[in-house]
Amino acid sequence: MTTLSNTADSITASDADLRGSRFTDVNLSGVTFYRADMTKAALSDVTMAKAVFHATNLDGARFEDASLAGATLVDANLSGLTINDCNIAGLRIDGVDIAALLAANGKS
Repeated sequence: MTTLSNTADSITASDADLRGSRFTDVNLSGVTFYRADMTKAALSDVTMAKAVFHATNLDGARFEDASLAGATLVDANLSGLTINDCNIAGLRIDGVDIAALLAANGKS
């Protein structure tokens, strides 16, 4: 069962079946995806600043030309996840700052 709840300053998608969904030119800043299935979802030209992906399945999902600034991924399935041409400043995966990790390894 998919549950969407909207409080004064946030939206939470719990147990949402978003497999194969396409999100284009949409602002999803601050949205929390909890136990959502986003297998093979395509997200292009989206703003997801400070979004949270908790226990979310992102197997085969694609983020392109997206802002993931300050987003957090915790206990997520990232198998086959692709991130291209995205703002990843402050993106954290299980507590690791990804931009800092890439910079430390000579990547950008």
